[in-house]
Amino acid sequence: QEMEATGNIAAETIALENGRALVDLSDHLVFAVSGSDAAKWLNDLVTASVMPMTPGRARGSFLLDPTGHILAHFVVARTWQSFLLIQDPRQPHPVGGLLSKYILSSDVAISEEATCLFAVPGSTTHAEASWSAAPALREHGGGCYLGAPAERHDELLASLSKDLVVTSEDARE
Repeated sequence: QEMEATGNIAAETIALENGRALVDLSDHLVFAVSGSDAAKWLNDLVTASVMPMTPGRARGSFLLDPTGHILAHFVVARTWQSFLLIQDPRQPHPVGGLLSKYILSSDVAISEEATCLFAVPGSTTHAEASWSAAPALREHGGGCYLGAPAERHDELLASLSKDLVVTSEDARE
């Protein structure tokens, strides 16, 4: 059994290296930042330059405290409706909660989204996905992010896994 698991991890690792892997990130937290002030407000608070981002683009970012210490690491993905903040659930503080105290009088809303999220090779769209954004972070396998409402997880996973190898967390490590 241990030998079989090692073989699976090796095959998944090779698929990742060759751009044939699918990384399921549906456990990640996703916060939507919307409103007429969202771009400027977010640009003033996070390290990524979000003002010039067009829909379909993604970039890594940090939220820092006043002394420059990292409070949160996340990906900012731009969709037609909002900015999505994608965060690993292992981080101690959800970025949506950290940012919400800065809304004050800005026309900004932050909501946690129930989303299925995948990182796939290339920068392609997929018919079943509600949105896509590239580039995906290297630690997510590169390529692009594809997302849809959480209830469509199994449908999107089945469709994507026809051509891609689904990877385990062990293979990604």
